Amino acid sequence: MTQFFSLSHLLQFLRAFPDIEYIYCRNVPEWELPSDEAIFKTVVKDMKAFTNVTLVWVSSAFATLFFKLFAKQCCELRILYIGLVDVPGPEFQAAIDKVLQQSGAVLHTFRCEYKHREQRTKLGVSTPSLVYNTALEHLDVTITVASLLRTSRIYKTLLSLFTQLRSPCLKHMSMQFFLQKPGDVRPGVDLDTDMETASSDIAIFHAAISYSLGA
Repeated sequence: MTQFFSLSHLLQFLRAFPDIEYIYCRNVPEWELPSDEAIFKTVVKDMKAFTNVTLVWVSSAFATLFFKLFAKQCCELRILYIGLVDVPGPEFQAAIDKVLQQSGAVLHTFRCEYKHREQRTKLGVSTPSLVYNTALEHLDVTITVASLLRTSRIYKTLLSLFTQLRSPCLKHMSMQFFLQKPGDVRPGVDLDTDMETASSDIAIFHAAISYSLGA
């Protein structure tokens, strides 16, 4: 999508190929997508549902608008890959959760790369909702933080993800945490053990990863 010279060029392409199933977008286009869905209605109404959507190196605002404009085409995704260049906000979280819910058991591969804002007060963790994706086979989650990597961030993110997994079909799962500037890592400083692991925390975590999917 980012290789189109203008919105009209994109619309002409979509009219010519209404059976497209795979969309790959890299970077945010220099021209802006309109917030008015009416411009797209005459084009997308005859388009089939996408099976594979990849958005890489895009802003959360662009991804949110994309899922709004192509809502009907993103209801039965089999593969979804989202790579953001910024911190996702609540609007993006609501949009991606809706896509995941609508795709449900059809989705078998989900990959996301998020950035998290540093918070020195109460930690807010935004993780995708996967409770409806009961046939998920491949899950990759990468989270990049700007400076300080806290153990509480890791714990709460993992706990949030594990408590939402409902797929007995999972074959591959990867969860990675990165610093934005790995060359500047200072042992004992950039990895902040800001929480003491109590027995109750361990019990909650074990319960999450031991959840009976057949229950």
